[in-house]
Amino acid sequence: GDARFVADDAKGAAQAFERLMKIGRRADPRTFALYLATSGRDTAEAVRLAEEEHKTRGDIYTRDTLAWALHSAGRSAEARPLAESAIALGTHDARLLYHAGAIKLAAGDAEGGRALLRKALALNPKFDIGGAGEAAHLLAQ
Repeated sequence: GDARFVADDAKGAAQAFERLMKIGRRADPRTFALYLATSGRDTAEAVRLAEEEHKTRGDIYTRDTLAWALHSAGRSAEARPLAESAIALGTHDARLLYHAGAIKLAAGDAEGGRALLRKALALNPKFDIGGAGEAAHLLAQ
């Protein structure tokens, strides 16, 4: 959907997002939870799906998804340890750094959060259609 939107294909983007809403829960619950959390569509469902995935998939991307879902649901303090564990291995992934930085900011660690946001943008200034812009916006505040 994002790729089609950027390609100026509004109809294709709408179709892709419609398909995602129909099959996302069963096809790829973790990715669907991340989509719901990022889009703010249904943060309670995002948390539920991410928690279920976290029971069986303890990898950094599932921890990141659960952290982001919790943060999107207004539970940033609870999300912070998960976000920190998602970046603890030092994986070079701007989205992980952005999520951890935004969560730290929301949880009250302005210095730590801003450092992670700068690191995310330095690693890849166009890592995500919305996320990169939001990271820059958070830094500008």
